[in-house]
Amino acid sequence: MNSRCASTDAFVFFRAWSRKPLRVASIVPSGRSLAQLITQELDGSCGPVIELGPGTGAFTRAIIARGVAEQNLVLVEMGREFASMLSRRFPRATSSRKMPPSSEASAFAARSV
Repeated sequence: MNSRCASTDAFVFFRAWSRKPLRVASIVPSGRSLAQLITQELDGSCGPVIELGPGTGAFTRAIIARGVAEQNLVLVEMGREFASMLSRRFPRATSSRKMPPSSEASAFAARSV
């Protein structure tokens, strides 16, 4: 991620947080180091991944860097600004602003098994 992208992420994050702090639920955006640490067990063989509240996409980028194909991601983000940004950055991922019904989530998970 370049510095311009990081600046944009920080701006979008803090604007969303200032409007709805309980929805954002964090006072700072997740960084690359944390994302790498949390995703270290993933690799391309993991199959589909459903990411709840991806925000600015720090974990999404780390998941893809670990070898999970973008089309094997479902990004569930309720915040309009974050969801819009994620759709532009990860066009092959499935993006949603609401939780999929359990039957859809199960179908998604089953398609790569």
